[in-house]
Amino acid sequence: MKRFAWLSVLILAFALPAVAGNFTDDMHFYKWAEFRSFLEFKEITAPGNPATNKGRLYVADDGGTTTLYFKDSAGTATSLMAGSNGVFTAGATITGAAVNLNASSNFAVNVGTGTSTGTVTIGGAANQSIAIGNGAAVKTVALGSSNTTSTTTILSGSGGILLNASNNQPVNIGTGTSTGTVTVGGAGAQTIAIGDGAAVKTVSLGSSNTTSTTTINAGSGKINLVGDVAGNGASAFSGMLATVDNDADGEAGGDITVAMSGNVFTNVGAVGAGAWTLPGAAAGIHYCFIVMAAQELRVTPAAGDVINIAGSAGDAAEYWTANAVGESLCLMAVDATNWIATSYTGTWTQATP
Repeated sequence: MKRFAWLSVLILAFALPAVAGNFTDDMHFYKWAEFRSFLEFKEITAPGNPATNKGRLYVADDGGTTTLYFKDSAGTATSLMAGSNGVFTAGATITGAAVNLNASSNFAVNVGTGTSTGTVTIGGAANQSIAIGNGAAVKTVALGSSNTTSTTTILSGSGGILLNASNNQPVNIGTGTSTGTVTVGGAGAQTIAIGDGAAVKTVSLGSSNTTSTTTINAGSGKINLVGDVAGNGASAFSGMLATVDNDADGEAGGDITVAMSGNVFTNVGAVGAGAWTLPGAAAGIHYCFIVMAAQELRVTPAAGDVINIAGSAGDAAEYWTANAVGESLCLMAVDATNWIATSYTGTWTQATP
């Protein structure tokens, strides 16, 4: 069949309008040539496998449709059937090298658009890096649907979901004219950190709208505020209950802590004298003590500290005592040494340990 080799050269070089006959793998062309006509293939039975590093292009019947195929040396026949404008009417698998869609071209790339209801999957089961809209130029990236019943789910492994990590740009969630609920955290045990990094932060929680309500809930672990809490001088702080600590035999040194500031201590159930020992004074700490059982209730300062009631200050570490039901004493530490009685009822007596 080598007698056809010269004819193939003429086809490519001189653009003959049509070709008839059989082409074989004996004809080789290594240089570019312009072809201004068409190749017409007749349906045949799938040919045998080509030799290594060669392929066979042919047409065959596929359910009544003349279909273009390519067979590789492994014997795999791939349909190359396409409709108009490059829209494949059959499945297509592209593999073996990089796939560039509209690279350096200002045309749209549409995947699964139109009336398609099929699943669009990006990424496989192996480790991958998937980049969407991460080029240097300005991008508007839309993810998810605004259809009222649509759901957009973003999952991650232990690496977490990072929004604008190490990037000095804002992150907006539920902003603009949105009226939808924004939920952070699920039903399971979680640690949720907001603005807890080392650098200076300004964290705003709640709305300044005059009818807005901001609710912070907690279970038995309570709400812990660390650092100073300052009002604006125009807002009320109300509805907070003091913690009442009933103890029949007192609180030894170290039992009353700074974290318990604001607590009320009683001797409910006491059958004898009991001592409540204060922590070391620090400005702003305050406690109240109430006799609820007709037994001696002693309030003792830490070593070196002083309790002052109505201008009477004892020596360092001297305590104050009362034993009649209803007698009470509220103390405020004003510095690192002095406890001042902001209020008291009944008779409190100064005593030396």
